[in-house]
Amino acid sequence: MGETREEFEQEAKWAIAVKLYEMKHLFSGMAASILGIDRLAFLLKLNDYYVAMIDLTDINLHRLQLFKLDNRGKNIDENTL
Repeated sequence: MGETREEFEQEAKWAIAVKLYEMKHLFSGMAASILGIDRLAFLLKLNDYYVAMIDLTDINLHRLQLFKLDNRGKNIDENTL
């Protein structure tokens, strides 16, 4: 593979953190903390692993669309979704 042990270990940590995030066993902030990076950097790198930043089911998307329609011009309170 041509990589050092440290590079391999770092890539393995990334793969594990991304998989646990994808399986909803870790929040993005927790995964970032494990990797020693900030949350935004973690979220932006997810695309390299073909993992979506957010995973909204069809039901959640429908609820979000309805909520936005009902609350035009108001602040969106994510706790009511």
